[in-house]
Amino acid sequence: MSCSSTIRALVCVALAGCGGGQAAVRPDSGPPGPDQLYPLAVGNAWSYDVDAGEGDTVLAVARVVSVRGAAVEVLSGGGEVLRYERRTDGIYRPHKSGYLLKAPVRAGQTWQSANGVTAEVSRIVDVLETPAGRFEGCVEVHESGLRGGQHVETTYCPGVGPTRVVSRMDVRGRSLRVVAELRGYAVGPPAAE
Repeated sequence: MSCSSTIRALVCVALAGCGGGQAAVRPDSGPPGPDQLYPLAVGNAWSYDVDAGEGDTVLAVARVVSVRGAAVEVLSGGGEVLRYERRTDGIYRPHKSGYLLKAPVRAGQTWQSANGVTAEVSRIVDVLETPAGRFEGCVEVHESGLRGGQHVETTYCPGVGPTRVVSRMDVRGRSLRVVAELRGYAVGPPAAE
């Protein structure tokens, strides 16, 4: 795999978890649930500045294109359609037989994210600043055990969704780091089922 192919793949993975800005939603009592951390309603969209460490950033956009009952489809920044199921205990990825986010969402919580991949809420982020604004009460999820030794840290903010994704891996003795930061978003209330 060439270096540019690897970077493109990292960008797609970074946004697989992923308009105009709005005010951030401060979580009310208790930890936010998966649906609050990744609002999946038709039309919700997120734009990201993606920096692969090569000087220029690239714009990537993800948006929810379909919601049918519990089934959700998100068109990722790489053009891939990501399929999720909203369940009472979290957001499930049927194609990976694991959860993107799983309740309860609290520091130290772990779950099976995919075959051989473990996700863990590594920390609660009090304040996160991105080009899209300042967000509070965010949750950082670290995935390990990914193919090729890749590590992905995704920060989800209540009422907003994925706000920062950092993907790291070593390729041919070279460490690659791709960072996607939220540039803008349009998130509406969830549709009635």
